[in-house]
Amino acid sequence: MSSELLAEQILYACGFGPTLLLGFEDEGLLGEFTKRGVECWVIEGSEEKVANVNYRLPGRYLSTSFLDFEPDFEVVNVVWQLDFSKVDRDKISAYLDKLKERSNRFVYLITTNFGKGTPGFETWREAVDFSHNSFVDAGFRKSALYQRVSPFSQNRNENHEVVVFERIPQAGLEFVSLAELYAERRRPLGSSSDLDSGMIIRERDLHMDMLREIGVRSDAHVARYDFSLGFIRPNDLVLEAGSGLGYGSEIVFQGSYCSKVVGIDSSSFAVEYATKNYGIDGKVEFMQRSLADKLPFGAAEVDVCCAFEIIEHLADPTRFLKDLMRVLNPGGNVILSVPNMWVDETGKDPWIFHEDCYDLPKITKLVEAEFLLDKVYCQSAGGKGRRFADKRILTEWHDGAVGSLTESEVEWWIVSAVKSPLKPGRAKYEESVLVQSNRKIHNSHSFSRDYENPWILHSLIHGNLRVRSQALLNEVAEGVLKESGENSPDRG
Repeated sequence: MSSELLAEQILYACGFGPTLLLGFEDEGLLGEFTKRGVECWVIEGSEEKVANVNYRLPGRYLSTSFLDFEPDFEVVNVVWQLDFSKVDRDKISAYLDKLKERSNRFVYLITTNFGKGTPGFETWREAVDFSHNSFVDAGFRKSALYQRVSPFSQNRNENHEVVVFERIPQAGLEFVSLAELYAERRRPLGSSSDLDSGMIIRERDLHMDMLREIGVRSDAHVARYDFSLGFIRPNDLVLEAGSGLGYGSEIVFQGSYCSKVVGIDSSSFAVEYATKNYGIDGKVEFMQRSLADKLPFGAAEVDVCCAFEIIEHLADPTRFLKDLMRVLNPGGNVILSVPNMWVDETGKDPWIFHEDCYDLPKITKLVEAEFLLDKVYCQSAGGKGRRFADKRILTEWHDGAVGSLTESEVEWWIVSAVKSPLKPGRAKYEESVLVQSNRKIHNSHSFSRDYENPWILHSLIHGNLRVRSQALLNEVAEGVLKESGENSPDRG
């Protein structure tokens, strides 16, 4: 990757701020940051190199090791090109302690070996997982938008991998229950523990912070939220049903222009953890409530609902979907996912927290009973030794198969659906995306003023925000023609 493109990706992921570069021997990236007005410094041990570069970029190359680095300036972001052929694994923890002292926000980590091997590790993947787990142990988590620069479906490179980490808020680090949870996870099997193991195992099985987990499965969970961003309009109110430890709500808020995200979960532990780690007053909020109860919203108050791996936990999913229909605005989106027939050799779901298991016909029938089905997508986390696809996949599903992928190899189904924008009843329309005008002359943006049913704007007409299925677009358009008067502007 060119230095120019790398600089753009780093700024996209981390934003502007004083930046320190580690492990870069050439000055290309420094030059790109400098051209963009970013204060930037490079740690370089060679006095000859420092003198040569500082002749052209005074004071930007520092003749010191990172472990001896004592700056008299603030560092917001660190870009670290970690080459295990040059950095001893035993020094990683010392580097991370220093990073916590010197980086106020993000660490853009590029793990590489330039084809020279990974001394101290049997495989490249072992080295990468070691570095990523070391960050988690040191009090970092993956940035909410790390998949924007390292997409889920992108094949994992065998000598180059990128992850963006950020420091965890102090309130989150001080949350004792989380520390106990991770201590229990890593406790040797059969050893003693003073913890309430029943509570720990129960919470661990139901709730995981995928921004603090490493591996292909955590990437798959994060990918669903990253995928959902394409359904969220500016100023939308987003509901996350079954928000768990809150990382999904964080991704939705940081990756979109929504006005607010409300996460609902039945676990007091999960809600407290989510609030301490991801809560933002008035913007990202969490509440303890069972999805078996009535949703805490008025009619037509919510714009989008994300419900990932929740339906299979509900004894009465139809009741939940009916109530979701009540709270969604006309044309509102619901994006949900379910595991695809996670059953054992007896044909039963062994997971004690699941009320039911779903294949594609079953989940689409359930959704279509309440909503207009837009599209179906398939996902697999990848990984060998399982019946599911061994490659990372998140793509639209077509009848029959996707390439060589068969229905039985799909690990999760993702369904997007909409509440019909036709016959909106008393739902009050307020334009939140397009600039409005009070001029009496024609204005194509004044749907709330000029149209009989302004709700069709974002469901049927407005570019990337409308439904994606051509068949559904045609169905809604035909409905508009039937419902509107002969001279109605809606027919245009």
